Amino acid sequence: MGYHVGYRLKLRIPVQNFSKALEIFNHLHTDEMLTKYAYGGLHGSYPEKKISDVKWYSWVRNPETPYKTLKEAFENWYIVDDDVEMYIDEKNQDFVIKGTYHNKLGQQDFLISQLASVLRNTTIEVFGEDSRKYLWIVENGKYSTKRFYLLNDFESDSEDEIEKEEVDQAYLSTDNLNLAL
Repeated sequence: MGYHVGYRLKLRIPVQNFSKALEIFNHLHTDEMLTKYAYGGLHGSYPEKKISDVKWYSWVRNPETPYKTLKEAFENWYIVDDDVEMYIDEKNQDFVIKGTYHNKLGQQDFLISQLASVLRNTTIEVFGEDSRKYLWIVENGKYSTKRFYLLNDFESDSEDEIEKEEVDQAYLSTDNLNLAL
């Protein structure tokens, strides 16, 4: 996949889920969650320090105070940058993020899996420096991920010709994926 990846986002949080989403974001920074799930941090034992000073999610700063807005939370988790639209939908007041940007691969997949219960019509396509693609999908409050193989992933003397065709079709079909926001 590589260190730097691209993200193509279509994410929606219905207005009635705003407070629950912020609750989830803030819960992720509790000592219990950081200890269990954070990949970043200092190695070794530091009993004199607070957990939030020695553990963090990859490329995410632990907030000094609880998140107050979804914008603040998503920016801190590097889900957005200046090239991505983040707005309140005028029609139904939902929080929407969409667009494409490039950044480091951190623990964004973990974040999306934790937010799944409050997300609607969400797809995030992740494409790596080596052209491999993953698709993170949230449907009916459930998170799933799919990997799409490139044809050259199968370049060998194996007899996987049918699999090549099926995988290639699946890979090509993601270019036309268009779940409505």
